[in-house]
Amino acid sequence: RPERRERQLLFQYRFGAPGRLELTYPAAGSRGVGTMRWASTAYSGGGEMQIQFDNGGVTYVVYAGMYRTGFGADGKNNPVDELGVLALRSGKVISRRKCTAAPVQGGAHD
Repeated sequence: RPERRERQLLFQYRFGAPGRLELTYPAAGSRGVGTMRWASTAYSGGGEMQIQFDNGGVTYVVYAGMYRTGFGADGKNNPVDELGVLALRSGKVISRRKCTAAPVQGGAHD
């Protein structure tokens, strides 16, 4: 009977312009095992996913969520997608950036 192995996914977060990356985590060639944390939750009419990691005294939270904001006059749900990155130092938000473009392929909203 073959050994059962957990599926291992590799993930790397990159921030910056093409050819001018400001942050790459984990660094190229590093597997970053155990350094990233994943969380997800379901909401009525949506849900949220997060990947969190620490780098240089800053905690980064990359998130993607769909939230129901109410119902229109026609009774249809009015969902809103929000994607972005929070940077926290000592638990306080020092930067909040919302994505304005579609997420990369392979993401939750493809």
